[in-house]
Amino acid sequence: MNVVNNLIAVVSLCIQSQRLNNNTELETSRIYAIKVT
Repeated sequence: MNVVNNLIAVVSLCIQSQRLNNNTELETSRIYAIKVT
């Protein structure tokens, strides 16, 4: 369940990043997603 919660958190971060058009935050969430999976 922790992995699922982490992925949900990553998706929400990506959505927030796209709204803010913040590429740095989006890259950070991508790196975090890779570490989780």
